[in-house]
Amino acid sequence: MTKHLSWIAVLLAALPAAGQINTGMRTTNGSTVGMGTIKEDPNVELNRMRRGYEGKIKLAEEMIAQKRYLEARDALDVAKALRTTDAQAQELIDLYTKLDGAGMEMLKSAVDAYRGGKYNEALRTFRLVSYQFGPLPSARLARDQLKKAENDTDAQAAIQQNKAEAMNEMIDQILDRFFASRRALEEKAGKTPTSQPADRVSRIKLMPKGEVVRVARMLESLARLFPASDYGKQAAQDVEALKADKAFGPLLSRPGDSGSGKALIRAQNYHKAGFKDKAIALFREVIEKYPESKEAAKAKEALASLE
Repeated sequence: MTKHLSWIAVLLAALPAAGQINTGMRTTNGSTVGMGTIKEDPNVELNRMRRGYEGKIKLAEEMIAQKRYLEARDALDVAKALRTTDAQAQELIDLYTKLDGAGMEMLKSAVDAYRGGKYNEALRTFRLVSYQFGPLPSARLARDQLKKAENDTDAQAAIQQNKAEAMNEMIDQILDRFFASRRALEEKAGKTPTSQPADRVSRIKLMPKGEVVRVARMLESLARLFPASDYGKQAAQDVEALKADKAFGPLLSRPGDSGSGKALIRAQNYHKAGFKDKAIALFREVIEKYPESKEAAKAKEALASLE
């Protein structure tokens, strides 16, 4: 580990050693006066730095023990600027090494999670290590892992699926809160609570119109952002079912809802999500089905940039 931390030794060596500290004082008019000139003890500044150093070292040790690593690194960085002896320099190297060891342990745990397919958990830890351990080797390795994950198709697919799941849960929670509130009001009024339909579309239809629109727009976003995920596909089906209902279709319609418009949007969504082959196939479908439409012209432009 010591060879990985050689940069620490370089930084420490660049700092002035004991006896070389500038003990000058700045007067009120901005000029600097040497300590000897004003008959002050030249060791006053050194003693102040020593006390400050010891305080920061103690704080760093406490923060490492409490796993508050960012605060530990901050304390060590301040102590590094206050060190005045070679012994202190070695003490700093030892503590930086100990701190980096904690980062390496977190990194190992994240790598194991990544290999086990727990991509989101792993990426959260990689980001945390990168942030908390700054310039230390563990942080640099964490940043390397993050770059590798960007090009890992399995990881990205799992990440998208998990994001879609979180958004889907948010929509379901809105529905659950609505029906829980309605049930409470019915019970308070002495009425038999209305049973909640099993399927999501039927539940949405029982909500006030404003809420129907809000939930439908969230479903549209889910379908648009994560078209290849199971949740995105189900959301798209739910939106279509709502729009097919005469009572809600006009409420939810907006520009782009024509057949050619929807087909183009679907192709664009796959393109944005990084599914190039699927997007190309859908753009071609728009051109074939709606050759005279404005959407077909846009699909041709998109194809030209993809092929």
